[in-house]
Amino acid sequence: MAFLQAQRAARPTTVAVLDELSRRLPDSTSLEKAAIEGDRILLIGLSTEASALVGHLQGSPLWRSPALAGALQNDPRTRSDRFTLTAELAPPPAAAAPAPQEAARADDAR
Repeated sequence: MAFLQAQRAARPTTVAVLDELSRRLPDSTSLEKAAIEGDRILLIGLSTEASALVGHLQGSPLWRSPALAGALQNDPRTRSDRFTLTAELAPPPAAAAPAPQEAARADDAR
């Protein structure tokens, strides 16, 4: 049980990641796939601002090192670029973790 709790605590929740993506991605971007695979995020989609997406995603506390994977492919039907983007999930801030004294009290309460 402790192992699973440690694994969950080591990365942000899926809901938090999706919320952050929806705030940072421009309206001209649509996702075909958004996946969390291990400690990586994979985004595949179309955007008229595909070359600027890395800049939009940088600086998030939930992930680091966003990068386009492969070349942008023009989609003449939508006049957008097809992109594949990856980023590495970041561990949650240390402030979110309980202090050692609080954790000890919680263990004693059980």
